Amino acid sequence: DRPTELAAAALADVPQEVVGYFTSRNVKPRGLEKMEDVFGNPIGKVIPDMNPTKRSKTASKLPQSHGGTKLATAMVPVNSTSSALSVQTSMSASRSSTALSGTESAQGRMTTKALAEIQQKKRFEELPKFISHERIRLINEAESLGYDPPLIKRAFRDGVPSNTLDVLVDNIVHSGYGKLPCYKDAAQAAIPDMEVSLPGQPLSRTTSPLPTPFSSEAFNAPPSVC
Repeated sequence: DRPTELAAAALADVPQEVVGYFTSRNVKPRGLEKMEDVFGNPIGKVIPDMNPTKRSKTASKLPQSHGGTKLATAMVPVNSTSSALSVQTSMSASRSSTALSGTESAQGRMTTKALAEIQQKKRFEELPKFISHERIRLINEAESLGYDPPLIKRAFRDGVPSNTLDVLVDNIVHSGYGKLPCYKDAAQAAIPDMEVSLPGQPLSRTTSPLPTPFSSEAFNAPPSVC
């Protein structure tokens, strides 16, 4: 009577069935040797040192005072004409205007980011405690294996179809930009015209006002909660 719900339930169980199939045959995920050794321990990552920031040639040529402040006025001769002073005044006004506009733009970005974090935190607090606890548990277990927090959050944002660690790791390693489609994109491609709630589907494409368990909305919490 409800084929769309049956298809959604079957699609939600497909990832776990695939994982169980390959696990029973001792087939490991591709590229696992880059993340773990033969004993299942995470392989240490070598982070190269960042190159020091190079100063621009213009800044390096400016003389400095004893406190380290650039003395732009030292480059202006004492007997400068009024035209030179006018040019200097115009340049100072231009720099002040640019700095002011840059400050306003930065403040606008900070306000937008803070507002988005507040909205995310509010949505996260409205979720059932079970989903919140499962999300935190999966994050801690994935971090204990050595996976970077940004990769874990990206997998949650794209949608995780199950609350098992192996499914999360499979999404971290094999899905994303330049790899296989994430769960959210795969679900939309499989059933593009679906009207009911589907795990991992964005809220705007569903008729349900609440996020489904283990969907991208359910797991997409602000970094402060982690």
